Amino acid sequence: MANPNVKGANFERQIANLLSDHFKSKYNTTNSFRRNIEGSGSFFGGKNTHRTKTHINVVVGDIITPENFPYVIECKAYKTAPSLQAIVKQKVGLFDKWIEQVETDAKAVNKHPLLIVKFNLVPILALTPKVTKRLTPLFRYKNYYAYILNDFLPTIKIPKDK
Repeated sequence: MANPNVKGANFERQIANLLSDHFKSKYNTTNSFRRNIEGSGSFFGGKNTHRTKTHINVVVGDIITPENFPYVIECKAYKTAPSLQAIVKQKVGLFDKWIEQVETDAKAVNKHPLLIVKFNLVPILALTPKVTKRLTPLFRYKNYYAYILNDFLPTIKIPKDK
């Protein structure tokens, strides 16, 4: 049986590498996305967002992103996907918990929430309330739209540097 902490850390590293590769030309560097060394329950995340008002260099979410990247990212790797019935009924406890976490962190730093989820035997999903007109969502969960991550990445617009 796999250690869930190791599985989560490996998934976060996988996503950081995927994003670094995808946005390499935009940021003109390798490894522009990194796994948050604070890990889950970071110094600034979740119930600790009050600390964002007293510190200059604030890092929230599971992935450290470039300053102008428009999203805060939470990564979740889980064995079993929720049932279609649970999604249709809009009652997926894990989604509710994860959405609350990413929304709290995103609000603290004035960015959009992005939940990246991997279930066994299912393509990696991107869930966000930000609608993209270039893609049709796989499903909607409350005010979040689910896309296949690899399809969603090209729709992300990086603002010009300040």
